[in-house]
Amino acid sequence: MGDPSEVMDWMDATHPSKKEKVDAKPKYLKNLHIRFDLDVSQTPIESNHFLAKIAGKKYVEEDFDMLFITDIILRGLAKAKFKEIEQISLDNNMIYEEKDSSKNIRGLIDLIKNYETEISQGKQLDITARITEYGKATADIHINKIHQLKEHSIQIDIKGEILQFVYHTFTNYLHEKIGFIKEEMPPSS
Repeated sequence: MGDPSEVMDWMDATHPSKKEKVDAKPKYLKNLHIRFDLDVSQTPIESNHFLAKIAGKKYVEEDFDMLFITDIILRGLAKAKFKEIEQISLDNNMIYEEKDSSKNIRGLIDLIKNYETEISQGKQLDITARITEYGKATADIHINKIHQLKEHSIQIDIKGEILQFVYHTFTNYLHEKIGFIKEEMPPSS
């Protein structure tokens, strides 16, 4: 008939134990913070502000295409099942605010192309997105071409909880498109 370990392997494969079923419970991640820079050139910027000089704050401007990065992040959110964008602001001016919750991210990606010139010339873009299907969370995305040297050009804060696979889908998409590398897995709760 066979080796006893082969029989046990067959039994486990055809009749999983209760312990395995408990481990199959979906894992949620809460309140995530994703920070990263792009692999682009940085130009130091001299600040004329009095307090910035006293505090020793140094600023840099990164050389990347704001429209391209916005498009990648919106597509990553769509792939990760974030269905609704609440608002998008460019250089502190609102360019989109949700008025119709039936509008999805994919439709919004096409709408963003109407602002191609403004976004390409912009210095700061903020996006607020919401997920309700695979968790309940809001993602605040900040893309800054000009920022303090010790800060990152892209900051993503996900408030609430999402399924672990949603996080991995989003970060894997960013890795595939712009080379984002996860340093460590956030704590799950």
